[in-house]
Amino acid sequence: MNSDIETIRTLLSPHDPAVGVDPTVPETSLTTMFGDAPGPRPVRRARGRRTAMFAGAGVAAAAIVGIAGVVTLPGHGEPVTEARAATPPLLTYHGGGPTSARDVLLGLAERTERLPDTAGTGRYAYVQTRNWELSDQGNAKGETSSAVIATTSQQWLAADGSGRQRSEYGAPYFPTARDRKVWEKTEKDGGGIVAPGKDDQRFGPGGIPFRLAWKALSTNPKILKKQLYAANPNSEDGQVERLVDIENLYSERPVRPAVAAAALRVVADIPGLHYDGMTTDRAARTGLAVSVQWNGSAIPQRYTLIFDPQTGRLLDSEQVLTRTVKGWNVKVPSVISYTVFLKSSFTQSLEPPK
Repeated sequence: MNSDIETIRTLLSPHDPAVGVDPTVPETSLTTMFGDAPGPRPVRRARGRRTAMFAGAGVAAAAIVGIAGVVTLPGHGEPVTEARAATPPLLTYHGGGPTSARDVLLGLAERTERLPDTAGTGRYAYVQTRNWELSDQGNAKGETSSAVIATTSQQWLAADGSGRQRSEYGAPYFPTARDRKVWEKTEKDGGGIVAPGKDDQRFGPGGIPFRLAWKALSTNPKILKKQLYAANPNSEDGQVERLVDIENLYSERPVRPAVAAAALRVVADIPGLHYDGMTTDRAARTGLAVSVQWNGSAIPQRYTLIFDPQTGRLLDSEQVLTRTVKGWNVKVPSVISYTVFLKSSFTQSLEPPK
């Protein structure tokens, strides 16, 4: 979950979320959403397994703020002020419409399974991701504070659960002056995380829990679907969680072409799947997007997965709020969460693969 403008621009690649934001959104939109959020929650040290945002308005509101503000406006070296509560601009899609999502994915699966395997070999499964979230931390007096922090995470995971987790945190953006004061006091007293900064930990056997990283995954889509379902504790939530299953798979391991093809076939059979067309993602890569609309009362959303049209690999996930939620001063539609999958391979060492 980065600092001056050059660091942020590097993190956000060519698609800087500062573009197109509305600086007039009042501070009350932030304080209202933070006021609804439960707490305290632990600071996330490394990317964990995803679940869709069905947990309730307070939790999801925190996630909305979590992607809103770790950016600087061009020409400024400091984060934007508390009045800025805008969310990142939506991705633009073209060429979608009535085209069958199932047909598109099945065609991509056929091409994917014929590709050479470039994931390599080695003791560790390596994955690098980038995401934007909210962090909370508390001190010995029971005071809690919140800050928005952008994170680039790397994980090296061996079959015995040993490995390394490394995260680079951006400069914190605070929703209120009180949050800044409590956060800085907590850091001064030796608690919490210091941002911008790095968190780099190495683990012995059993130190990193996982469900899919070293599991023998089937290339039969019916069997793979069951394996993914069993690894997701929120599987009962329906079609959206089937997309989360795929995201969790790519969060833990490099995915070889035969399994990637089977995963595409699993997604192709999800009821209500929509083909959104082609897009350029937040790492300036061309992607093919499919989505599921969830119209539940808690957090109505569109959950999108973006795949590489050449390799069939997952590039991104994005959740977009599609209806107004009481207490949220957020435009509809608005991005409420996104993750970019940057690199993955098997490697023999605990250093970033070249």
